[in-house]
Amino acid sequence: MRWIITQDLIDNGAAVGFGHSDQGGWCRDLDGLSEPMPTEIRLKDDDGEVYYIGRTRDIGEDEGRAFAPLDWAMTNAGATTLEFRPAGSAAAWSAL
Repeated sequence: MRWIITQDLIDNGAAVGFGHSDQGGWCRDLDGLSEPMPTEIRLKDDDGEVYYIGRTRDIGEDEGRAFAPLDWAMTNAGATTLEFRPAGSAAAWSAL
């Protein structure tokens, strides 16, 4: 998995486990968190409401990979912002 949704805060958890595979396609993989994904992400709308929380290992990659979770959340739910921080930390969120 390149990224995965771990919490769906707008649709009763329907998107939990959804993400993007290393093979380049969309997938649902509830075991995806077994892979190292050092960055926590959250996807928000333009009012600041958090829609999804997840993990990624691509935040430092090219634009297409780094923004892939937002591209999906924008189409799926109208999210407009991707924020990130080291997974498991209390660090402040940074906008991508």
